[in-house]
Amino acid sequence: MSKKNKYPEIQNELRERQAASQAIRQKIHQSSGRDRYDLWDEKRSYGSVTRALLLAYALLRGVPYRVVEPKSDPHTMWWVPGAIEREAARFEHVLTKEQIKAWLAASVVKATSEAA
Repeated sequence: MSKKNKYPEIQNELRERQAASQAIRQKIHQSSGRDRYDLWDEKRSYGSVTRALLLAYALLRGVPYRVVEPKSDPHTMWWVPGAIEREAARFEHVLTKEQIKAWLAASVVKATSEAA
């Protein structure tokens, strides 16, 4: 199995999230007032989970954090390790907070992707 297709379930979820986000965006353009505000909140919430899933996917594939988000400072993102751990666990991949923190700190870490 090639490296690209190692996590097809995560790839499929990311594609679905992208399509849903685009659909919400279209609704935002067609709405106004409170409805528009509520749709923006929904889109932001969707984006947070998608970001955590993308970061988990990058870690599982061995892509360095600095390649994924070169301008972000991981020290200001206290919520990221827990979110990445949660998203990986949804797909039965084990990532510890220590692995995630080391990855965020740009250490060379190999992720363990054992079934839970």
